[in-house]
Amino acid sequence: MTRTADELRHAHLTWQAAEAFADHELRSETYWADGYGAQWTIGRPGTNIFLAQIVSALGALVVHGDIDFVRFAYHGSATAYQRLSWMATRQEIDSYVAEKARIGSGRRSIETHDPDIVKARLLELAAQDDREAATFGEDPEPYLERARVFREAVDHVDSEWEFKNFLWDSSLHTDDWAEHDWTVLEPQVYYAHAALQRARFLLNAKYGPTEHPGIQAA
Repeated sequence: MTRTADELRHAHLTWQAAEAFADHELRSETYWADGYGAQWTIGRPGTNIFLAQIVSALGALVVHGDIDFVRFAYHGSATAYQRLSWMATRQEIDSYVAEKARIGSGRRSIETHDPDIVKARLLELAAQDDREAATFGEDPEPYLERARVFREAVDHVDSEWEFKNFLWDSSLHTDDWAEHDWTVLEPQVYYAHAALQRARFLLNAKYGPTEHPGIQAA
């Protein structure tokens, strides 16, 4: 089965982010508030390039350093390691991870308009409507019209503002396509998640899964 442009982008960024942190070591760790707060720094051997710092404290899990800032919102009582594991044990970026990043970081700081992805989505939607028109032969015109507009919209994707205005001025606005979320997650979310996974792996390798500082409050 052919994968969509979104699926290909997701797979590529997941692999790329994991590779970026594959050699990172645990540089430092600090704990406070009886294990409810912690800061971990991970980095590549022999260099400070692509250093990542993770702060796990009340209400949030923050990743920053040589990747852009990402804050995952966490509301509830948990120790530093529990908060780290809460996000690091998610195998990949799914809707839950993305939503926690949006809440913690702000939607506009971690989402972007990607013209190539939008173009691919439009062409996928147009092809889908072509198939629908062939299936529902009694009244194919609505599907054919929507497919036509999707294909025409491809010429307007370079600018998010121009693209949204085109949709509003087209027949698609009555189907809420102008309000549809066409954005994608910024790569920084993938890198932040990979940093969390690497940090948890390194902590477990050093202390075991149950004995290191920060896993439980005193």
